[in-house]
Amino acid sequence: RIKAGIDVQIAAIKLAIADNKLALWDIKDVALIAAIKKQQLEFKDMIAALQLQKAQVKLTEVD
Repeated sequence: RIKAGIDVQIAAIKLAIADNKLALWDIKDVALIAAIKKQQLEFKDMIAALQLQKAQVKLTEVD
């Protein structure tokens, strides 16, 4: 159940990343583009943290 919840969070973040990529096509403001790219990196960090959390859950299930 915990792993499924983590998977849902990861999927939501990946959807936000895809939305940002689509938005970048229409944006001309350099500062806004930089902010979106920074947000993309933050999203990727969030995914990495969630994947680590999921791995820790798997380890505790084995023990």
